Amino acid sequence: MAQNAVDLRQGTGRPVVIVAGAGHVERGWGIAHRLERLDPKAQVAALVPLRDARDFQAQDGDAFFYCPPMFQSRMGMVLEARQDRILVVTVRPGSRADTVGIRPGDELVAAQGRPMRSFKDLHWAGKAAHDADEPLILEVVRRGERFVVDAGLLGKRPESEAEESGE
Repeated sequence: MAQNAVDLRQGTGRPVVIVAGAGHVERGWGIAHRLERLDPKAQVAALVPLRDARDFQAQDGDAFFYCPPMFQSRMGMVLEARQDRILVVTVRPGSRADTVGIRPGDELVAAQGRPMRSFKDLHWAGKAAHDADEPLILEVVRRGERFVVDAGLLGKRPESEAEESGE
């Protein structure tokens, strides 16, 4: 991308704007870094996603916008990571998350008895539950009240679905 931008600028003599995903601009590497090496006279302004307010000082960029990490769970909910918290943004009607009572605005605070501060924590808890053939147990906080949700066996289809497919 950087080489194409340099070639285009040199060929047209006009400014070039590159719109790229976060992985191409975060932490000062990627396109901006390569542009500086390929064309030291290039003027580069990087607009960088800010994942967490605590990272503001550590980011390399000229301007920032808030863009928290999001994850779409196989349970049918979209989660957002915000400063060591996992929040439920949306729940697909009829999904497993909906069926077990998870609602938008809920905070997932633990899984399999372990605190959840990142998507990795949820991943490892789900893997542990799956490997042990146990249900995924989530602790949820809703409007200040803490409760437990049995999210069922991950990766397993309900018996009725298995029977319908002839398994």
